[in-house]
Amino acid sequence: MLILMLILPTLFGGQIMIWWSTVFARILSAILALILKQHAYEKEILVSANNEY
Repeated sequence: MLILMLILPTLFGGQIMIWWSTVFARILSAILALILKQHAYEKEILVSANNEY
């Protein structure tokens, strides 16, 4: 999230947009977390399906 907070202010303009940049960074971080969670869940299902006898 810190990387996004450092990149986004330069994309959206000066000091006023820093708040919006933190909001966008939090939203993007949450979306990325959900995607990674879903990916890990799918891998867990595949691994558990292979381990069943």
